[in-house]
Amino acid sequence: MPKLCLLNSQRPLQLVRCFGSTGGNKSLNLPENDTIKSLSSRDKQFFSEVEKLRSSLHYDPPVLTKGFYPTAITNKGVFIGSSYFEFPSQPLPQLHASAVLDPKHFCRISAAPNATINGSDAAQRLIRGKRHFLKTIRKETNDEANQDVQKIYLLRDHGVPNQLLQHHLRIADSWLYQQGDVYELSVKNVFDTIHYDSMLIRSGDGSSLVKVWPEEWKDDMELYFTVMNRITTALSSILSENEGLSQLRLKQWNVYARRDMVLPPQLLSEGTEVTPVVEFDHLKGSAGTISIRLQNNLAGDERPISIVFVGTFDTKQEILEKELF
Repeated sequence: MPKLCLLNSQRPLQLVRCFGSTGGNKSLNLPENDTIKSLSSRDKQFFSEVEKLRSSLHYDPPVLTKGFYPTAITNKGVFIGSSYFEFPSQPLPQLHASAVLDPKHFCRISAAPNATINGSDAAQRLIRGKRHFLKTIRKETNDEANQDVQKIYLLRDHGVPNQLLQHHLRIADSWLYQQGDVYELSVKNVFDTIHYDSMLIRSGDGSSLVKVWPEEWKDDMELYFTVMNRITTALSSILSENEGLSQLRLKQWNVYARRDMVLPPQLLSEGTEVTPVVEFDHLKGSAGTISIRLQNNLAGDERPISIVFVGTFDTKQEILEKELF
């Protein structure tokens, strides 16, 4: 929060208050109620004005937390240029996306003490936060000096309960098991529609076959698709050729569940929660992709399981506002 000093040479020194320092100094509090009662009416009005000003302050929560930037990733290790590392030195950078994925949380963490998380002040903070988020991540993903590294991040503040992410992984595990404990199962939409009707199954020996998507799996698939579509569409503005906040249209998507890790565990933060990993890719022409990777943490006797969503967006076709409802 920027440092704000209220100075008035006509008032006693004790009326000078500076708060919200970015230098790490402790903020000075306003007088307690008992102290205010003993002040003159003029000074009471002054402190009232300061309190109103303080309550309207905001700050922009961080968008990026730096981390390990690989140029290529396998499920066993990473590359930086031509150098291979089996054990990355630190997790991936973190993308804090509450401004576009969890507005209520953003309004709460961006508010100064005693400020409201509702109303016009909160709405203005949210719009400012969305613009700050998009400006920061667009600069990051379009940085020509770092085009050789993957634009891949741990996704934070996404608003999806951890229990739901764990459910997606358990369902993916059951899909593979019900097909004979195969290595991989993939499905994609019919181009330019949300419909799908078949899946490609790959066994560990490399053989493959196509099957009809089971009717009893549709509810779980639609729940997973709804969550992934919400995240990727909300983030799609990053790929847009325009500077506004408009979201892009999802043109094609594919999903694959795999009996394996898709990322080295060292790239993820320690802990028991499932952490979505998001990657942005600006393709040639008028398309860009956003992928969301989920994988389990191999707690106890768990076997590895991953599920990946890849959405392809038309960077020149925005969604009309009325289509978002």
